[in-house]
Amino acid sequence: MTKHQIGDTDKFLWQRYVKAYNDFVEVSQELYANAFNKVELVRIGLNSSDGRSAAFNVLNNLGVEELQQLFDELLAFAAYSHGFTHIAHTLILSLPHGWLLSNIESYAEPILETGDFETYRAILTLYSKIDTGLTQKLAYRAIKHENIDIQEAGEDFLKKLS
Repeated sequence: MTKHQIGDTDKFLWQRYVKAYNDFVEVSQELYANAFNKVELVRIGLNSSDGRSAAFNVLNNLGVEELQQLFDELLAFAAYSHGFTHIAHTLILSLPHGWLLSNIESYAEPILETGDFETYRAILTLYSKIDTGLTQKLAYRAIKHENIDIQEAGEDFLKKLS
């Protein structure tokens, strides 16, 4: 077989892929045009392991107001390391800066109250992309925490800020 020829298996797989892709595009267009409550559909998807990837795909196509309605969920995904952390950070950072500054601390508080080292570090990382003062405030809070690992996270971020 020369480099420009493909086998029957490759042809079959490509045909299946193209059909699945075209079906996906068609159903996506139907969803965006006809679904009455995309926010709740996404919320349900984010809370189910088999719907999570699809929900994040839809999140990328929602408007600012819809993302703001899902901010609790986005921040929860941004607060620990996994396959969706970067996407959650990107979506959060796409929100208006003033709105973020006015709202993020109150949304983050319940997460931080039960958070561990990883949670603090993830939130500090996110804060560092939003505002130096916000980052500094949380870093000082972290160094006063009873957990030595959380203290270390705060110290690390204070060093980065200086």
